[in-house]
Amino acid sequence: LKARDYILVSLRDSERQVWELYTDGKTVQNIANQLGKHKQSISATIINIKNKISRKQNTLTNNN
Repeated sequence: LKARDYILVSLRDSERQVWELYTDGKTVQNIANQLGKHKQSISATIINIKNKISRKQNTLTNNN
């Protein structure tokens, strides 16, 4: 939870919007349609955010 919080505050508005819709249970296609973006772009954004959270979690874990 801590790692996710660190990352979420550092996201750009567009990334945060995608993440909020994704965590609300929207499908990638629904998010793409709602935001007028390509499905691949939405998928890449979600993957990038997940990777950022994982890296931060690893950093926090390794520092404790």
